[in-house]
Amino acid sequence: MVRTARINIFPAGRLTSRIRIPRHRTGGRPVPPEARCPVRRAACLPPAACQTHVVPGDDGERVGGAGEASPSARALVTRWPLPGAYGARDHVLAAYADPRRGYHDLQHLAEVLDHLDLLLGGTGNEGGAADVDPVALRLAAWFHDAVHDGRPDDEERSARLAEEELAAAGVDAGVVAEVARLVRLTATHDPAETDLAGAVLSDADLGVLAADPERYAEYVAGVRREYAHVPADVFRRGRAEVLRGLLAAPALFRTATGGRLWEQRARANVEAELTDLDV
Repeated sequence: MVRTARINIFPAGRLTSRIRIPRHRTGGRPVPPEARCPVRRAACLPPAACQTHVVPGDDGERVGGAGEASPSARALVTRWPLPGAYGARDHVLAAYADPRRGYHDLQHLAEVLDHLDLLLGGTGNEGGAADVDPVALRLAAWFHDAVHDGRPDDEERSARLAEEELAAAGVDAGVVAEVARLVRLTATHDPAETDLAGAVLSDADLGVLAADPERYAEYVAGVRREYAHVPADVFRRGRAEVLRGLLAAPALFRTATGGRLWEQRARANVEAELTDLDV
């Protein structure tokens, strides 16, 4: 029997293409090999990622194995929102540093954190930033793509990893629950109207859609690299389906600040990409 896989061609996970395709192999090995990893504490972080970077931590610990730290990883160490739980931080950084990632990498994490800072400092969205827990939001941003290998349950496994890592570090149970809830929300980017925290994280994750032309092109290329095992014609059809779904939504961004700053440019970028796909 030919095995099939459901592929998600939009990296932020808002929509999932249900095109069924053969599971391709490279060099006789399934792609990706880590997709079979069981869900348990730190088990789903690809082993290769843990030997990619060394980052001096503010606590004296080091991230990863031998080698030089990338500037992105070094800068991100200082943006960890807890005064502790450095083992959890190191595991997450190692995951984003996996060289097999195309878009869901250290740059993506840094950009989501930048977008969060902008939105949390915005002009009082639906009650204002005081109504959300900035630590929980930032932790959710750190963990939202901690597990990413293109499977439909990436967000669920990322949420479980957050629950296990943060609970083991002694983080308050209420904060852990909120972090996991927000991470799971990034599977749909469809927060309730009253869910300001969910709206802020969703907008921060989707902010790349409003990037300048050069960065948007890098993002598109990164998505394609993550699905290099998918034939070009299948990828184009699936990606086009996702882009049309985005354009059909009444609004891409749920916060007042996100809508004002990003909606128009994001729609222009998505429309241009859809035109380039010529599907």
